[in-house]
Amino acid sequence: EIAENIIKLPTSSFLSGTKIAISGLVPRNDNLSERCDYLNDYLHKACAERNIAFINHYHCMDRYRHLNKSKLHLNEEGTVMLANSFLTFISKF
Repeated sequence: EIAENIIKLPTSSFLSGTKIAISGLVPRNDNLSERCDYLNDYLHKACAERNIAFINHYHCMDRYRHLNKSKLHLNEEGTVMLANSFLTFISKF
């Protein structure tokens, strides 16, 4: 349901003429990592079907190296990687 609501946002009439991208979730390494992977897959496919840009952070981030000890939040290196992922995407958008 959350993913469906995320996908509906860019098709709202008040955003007409605006460039929109949906960011995937960053990798996790806890009991919710499979759900995160599923949500990212769903969003990626749904964006492709609707011609909406999708920012995939999995290609540049490692769920073991870029997370802090909680295995949920980004560490300093992960934060830099996430920022660079957004900047790379924006520069090509």
